[in-house]
Amino acid sequence: MSNLPSISDLAKSASASYGMVRKGSLNERLNYVNSKAPDGYKVVGALTNKDMSTFKHESNGSHIIAHRGTDFSGDSTKGDLKSDLNIVLGNTDNDALNKRRTKRTEMIVKQLKKDGNTGEIFLTSHSLGGASSNHAMANSKVVREAVTSHHTFNGGSSPLASLPHEVGSDIHKQIEDKSTHYRMQGDAVSENQAGSYIGKSKVFKQKKEHKFLAKVVNLVKPILDQSAIGKAVGVVAKKAVDTMKGHTISNFIDR
Repeated sequence: MSNLPSISDLAKSASASYGMVRKGSLNERLNYVNSKAPDGYKVVGALTNKDMSTFKHESNGSHIIAHRGTDFSGDSTKGDLKSDLNIVLGNTDNDALNKRRTKRTEMIVKQLKKDGNTGEIFLTSHSLGGASSNHAMANSKVVREAVTSHHTFNGGSSPLASLPHEVGSDIHKQIEDKSTHYRMQGDAVSENQAGSYIGKSKVFKQKKEHKFLAKVVNLVKPILDQSAIGKAVGVVAKKAVDTMKGHTISNFIDR
């Protein structure tokens, strides 16, 4: 019987991983991540860094490995944004961050086995992390075979990307059986997942509204509608608002 965490717990793990790019000492950051971990889980400090966090369930012995999304305020920002650009260009396979994270994910699953852990391993991620966890599944046999299931939330995607393995291949089937990709309706960051993410897809309607941004768009819409360029700007603005509302990981917590 699988000890599969709930969607909310997987999302909480992905959300907690952002805590490692906060300011403060290593212990302070680990304590913060631990405080944000799902109920029943504890952060594994030795297997946690700025790229990903590892959590262990206190009773069933299972682990969650969570790949962090883009850091917009810390010392990881430059490298993260470079990887975001590679996502847009459909060049995730050659991205340095993805390769580094794949190697680290391999190291974690190997270390868990070496330490005698027999519990299940679940891989999760958000945004930029979706691209890196997908890279790990697509390019590492060690990760594919060790992971019980793989779950992404609003994973970064591009219309220029292609599937990493041919449909019908053994690897494609293995990834498809283990992977589920969750996205919010209206989120532009993840709207092209079908072309580059192997696995099942589930779309949620937004439960939270960004009322201020929506109000601004509604106020200026009559002005924008007076010209073709204005209408185009209005369409872009609405898409931006929908993405800002839908992209946050909090949309998937406590569902």
